[in-house]
Amino acid sequence: MVWRPAQRWGVGCALAYALTCPALALGGTVVADVADGTLLRQVDGASHLETRLAASLLLVHVIDQAFQAGALRPATVVAVVQGPGTDRPLPETTHLTADELLLLLLLTGDRTAAHSLALSVEQSIGAMRTRMLAAASRLGLTATSEPPTPDEALAVDGALRTSGRDLAQLGLALTQTPDIRARLDLDGAPIANGQFIVRATNPLIARGRRKGSARAALTLERRNDLELLAVATGADAYTTAWETLSNALDRYERQVIVHSGQEVGPPVHVRGGIIPRFTAVAAERFAITARRDAAPRVATRLQLPTHVDAPVDVSQTVGELVIEQQGEVVAVVPLVAPRTIAPRRWLGASFR
Repeated sequence: MVWRPAQRWGVGCALAYALTCPALALGGTVVADVADGTLLRQVDGASHLETRLAASLLLVHVIDQAFQAGALRPATVVAVVQGPGTDRPLPETTHLTADELLLLLLLTGDRTAAHSLALSVEQSIGAMRTRMLAAASRLGLTATSEPPTPDEALAVDGALRTSGRDLAQLGLALTQTPDIRARLDLDGAPIANGQFIVRATNPLIARGRRKGSARAALTLERRNDLELLAVATGADAYTTAWETLSNALDRYERQVIVHSGQEVGPPVHVRGGIIPRFTAVAAERFAITARRDAAPRVATRLQLPTHVDAPVDVSQTVGELVIEQQGEVVAVVPLVAPRTIAPRRWLGASFR
């Protein structure tokens, strides 16, 4: 982490932070699509491991939920409380805003930031751990739990038992949140009224290729309108995650099912209109992620009347295009009128 000016943060930032504990299995990889919020492919994604990364990501999720509920405001000034496992003294700045601490946690994995955020929401670390595991249950993270022999029982970011698949689903949940997503895109930002600049030295979700000895890693990358998240567990996780992500970006693409403004369906007749019929158009674009060498496997259902009564307003919804994938509805695209159609009597009245 680089701080400017020469004053330095001393609360155990990522300089001495081992992001993960030894894995319980050889590891695996998972690739997820950020736009669709779905898992694309897995190799041993259910393999179990113990990692601090799961706890840190869950804490970010809980803090973001507190922001959204108004239980904690980003601008709230929070006392910086040094947590267990950090052997550096407190800096001159002993208070930061909740938003600044969250930024520190996301970009550097700072353990004191995690400890301070936890105590800003709950009265004890144990209560926060319980809250985090409840959040994991709501997110459907079935493999995530306390390990059989929890290490660092007093640490909010102590290792949790989890899987690569759960880490990917947790990463997707965070990338779907606009505020968190905006922070993930940062490479650095000033905090403490500009006294310091925090750099993305050890991000919880890395952008692009990174180096490190972590046993679990998440990396995120965009190519054109395709954005993917990759998780790797096991030895040299950062390298494996990046290679997996790079290969997936070559293999997949966003394929458009319907364009905004595209005509859809047979003509709709207008009873009593000065224009007898029109073809509905899609109100919005819809695309899915699919392999480059294969057509997307989707089914469409058209729900559109044969007749409508005048008047018809431009962009008036007249039907919908239902798009299904593997038997599940993935989108309902409104179909709208492309123009205004007045009743015929208006035309007659204009000549009187």
